[in-house]
Amino acid sequence: MKPSDLFGVVVRTLGLLLLMGSLWLLFWAFLNLVMGGPGSTIGLMITAIPPLFVGVYFLGGAKGLVYLTYQDEFEKRE
Repeated sequence: MKPSDLFGVVVRTLGLLLLMGSLWLLFWAFLNLVMGGPGSTIGLMITAIPPLFVGVYFLGGAKGLVYLTYQDEFEKRE
């Protein structure tokens, strides 16, 4: 396994963790909205939505990030 492949696995794992955390916050925001809890629903959504998008990007492989990190290895392949 090449270093770029290992870095890709780490990025995908980080993406999964970000996605799970943001979905958990969105769950609490939805529950807060429906049940009328004491928390700030808008604040929870603002906190949860950016990591959701970053998590999906990372879970998709983040090819741009991996390419920027290991440019030399990708140039050698071509």
